[in-house]
Amino acid sequence: MPEKFDIYAILGVLIPGVLIVCAFPLACPAVAHATADIKLPDGFAVIALISVSIFVGYLVQALASLVEPVLNYTWGGRASERALGCGLGDRYFSKADGARIRAKLVPLATAGASDQSLFCVAMQIAENFGSTRVSQFNALYAYHRALILLTIISLGLFAWSFWGGLASRLTTGQDIAIIVVLLLLLALFWHRGRQRGIYYVREVLFCAERQLAKLNPEGGKE
Repeated sequence: MPEKFDIYAILGVLIPGVLIVCAFPLACPAVAHATADIKLPDGFAVIALISVSIFVGYLVQALASLVEPVLNYTWGGRASERALGCGLGDRYFSKADGARIRAKLVPLATAGASDQSLFCVAMQIAENFGSTRVSQFNALYAYHRALILLTIISLGLFAWSFWGGLASRLTTGQDIAIIVVLLLLLALFWHRGRQRGIYYVREVLFCAERQLAKLNPEGGKE
């Protein structure tokens, strides 16, 4: 449990929060000037900045969770549903793997359970046996999902900065270069987020299969 919390807190919450807190004054210098006039003890200021960063990071995670259906749509559907039906491609999780594991999960679920319900059964099995790899893959997926939203927010902040912020002080060429870099980062994080989601789903299903084989050795050999 501590391992899961550390990864999630540092990667999924603190880093996005810190980046947005650092980027906001560039987009809105008036806020930076106003807060600069507030005299606070150095130690308290550090604690306040960390607290705000964590709060913003959790907000980014909450928003990323809300837009997940949109991300899944752009990725061709939920990986957890496709894995047990048509697979996720031979490179990641073949259709044969999905059919084999699906057959082992069906007896553990209610009659006519959907592929998503079967995945939830697999997830319960993997989590009940405390797989640290599953926790790590889930944390990394959440981190990359947050990075996608973080990049979109950064694009919005940069667009806002044309009205008196950073963008208004740069040349047209520099503004275009920054927008291109942000768009390239968005494409990269979109791709990596899709991959991390697949890796998480694959790890859950393979972990569940291994645990079922341990609980039922004879069944695992069939």
